Amino acid sequence: MSTQDNLEKILRSMHVLIAKGEPAGQSRDRVIVSKQELLGLLKDLNICVYNIMDEYEMTQQSHDEAERKSRRKGEKIVKDAGKMAEDVYAASVMYTNEALNHIQRIIQNASDSMDEVFAQMKNELEERKDTVRENQLELEGQLHDLADTKKYLQIIEERNKELEKERQKKKSWTKTEKKKSPYPEPEIKINKEYFIQNGIPLEEEGEEVSDTKEETEAALGQAVSELMKDQEKESELPKEAPEIKVNLDAEYFKWKQQQSDEKGEN
Repeated sequence: MSTQDNLEKILRSMHVLIAKGEPAGQSRDRVIVSKQELLGLLKDLNICVYNIMDEYEMTQQSHDEAERKSRRKGEKIVKDAGKMAEDVYAASVMYTNEALNHIQRIIQNASDSMDEVFAQMKNELEERKDTVRENQLELEGQLHDLADTKKYLQIIEERNKELEKERQKKKSWTKTEKKKSPYPEPEIKINKEYFIQNGIPLEEEGEEVSDTKEETEAALGQAVSELMKDQEKESELPKEAPEIKVNLDAEYFKWKQQQSDEKGEN
């Protein structure tokens, strides 16, 4: 039987004992009961009260212990939750950091790829620009050469005509010079004493001297004629000023210089 049931039984027995007690005289508030029986009930009541107090203390201790256990358990739960939260936070920070690093690497790789593509495109554009520039300079050179060729052909044609005229004049002058020379014939004198002293017959020597005289006159006439023709040619030929060609296109000259340097290296 539990302490609570025992307490209720003792209280009920005391109530029955008092209710069955005989009235004391004429008083309605007093009754006569058995002393031993009442002391026994009080003793049982005292024991029951002590038991209840012990149970209460045990209950309180159990409650306190349970509360302490609950508190410790709660603290442990909070601590574990905090540790877990820290782990989750650290993991989230690490994951976020790694994700941001990965994003930065992606951006850097994309930037490097774009720079590489732009550099390649720039190099290709520079090469094409150089090719176009070289073609342009070559075209300008061809245009200049074409213009110069036409000009030089015209000059050469005119010069050929002048030379042809000079040759015609030269031929006519040579024919006239052969007919009549403006210079007097040289006089050849023979030292007769030299032939007599050396025992050479004068008649034979006269024939040889006459032949030598004719040859000498012919040679002198030809030399004088050639000298006069050279002087006349120099006097009649116009003194041409040297042709100076200035190309104002600096890039054309630069390109020409590069082409000549490359040919010289090859």
